[in-house]
Amino acid sequence: MVKKVLSILVVSVLMFTLLAIPAIAAPYETINIKAGDNTIEAVHFDTDDYSDDGASDAKYEARPEMEDAGGPQTEIGSSGYEGNVGWTNGGEWVQYTVNFESAGKATFSAEVASGNDVGLIDVYIDDALIGQASSDGSTDWQDWLTSDIGSVDVTAGTHVIKVEFVNGNINLAALLVNLEGAAVATDAPTEAETAAPADDADGDATTAAAEGETTTAASDKGEDEGINVMLLVIIAAAAVIVIIIIVVLVTKKKPS
Repeated sequence: MVKKVLSILVVSVLMFTLLAIPAIAAPYETINIKAGDNTIEAVHFDTDDYSDDGASDAKYEARPEMEDAGGPQTEIGSSGYEGNVGWTNGGEWVQYTVNFESAGKATFSAEVASGNDVGLIDVYIDDALIGQASSDGSTDWQDWLTSDIGSVDVTAGTHVIKVEFVNGNINLAALLVNLEGAAVATDAPTEAETAAPADDADGDATTAAAEGETTTAASDKGEDEGINVMLLVIIAAAAVIVIIIIVVLVTKKKPS
């Protein structure tokens, strides 16, 4: 009986500890976009952010977990990529979380195919339309061609790329992204750059102030991370202490 009660208490404390730690929602993966040519595999769409009406006799070869979720259908196919999104209907969409490592001009194109008339997709970045791709010229669901979409200036950091299937008559294997880095300034030196250098005292003071600001920013970041770790340690330590106290109280024999 004592062991049973102790087991229940231990499980309860552990559950409380886990619930105290916030859950972190994440996309299927964050795709890094660097300077040069990049590929966004179509089947790497975000797990919880999509719109799909479902389709009969569809496949889930590349993303089998989507079958139970009723998500976008996929197949391995012959595109040469990890697979393709297929069985699309007008109004459905998928999205991709990407991280541009640098700012610059991003040029998009798509690897698409269609065996039923001409299929169209609209591609957005952060809800702003980049352009449209077409399967015009493809004669089979695995007859892949590259369709230009358009270009857009991007900032460094995380963005969301959304692909909306306009009429559904299209398979998507990949988005191709070419990122041209931001142009390096070649203008004449500014007045500040050509001004006479300050005396040693002023220069030292300016340098010290800059170093102080950098150190303070780093310190603040370190303190935030330290606080998060400390909270987890405190929660875990409290759980251990509670368990020890319970064990002592339960197993302690009453005096005769």
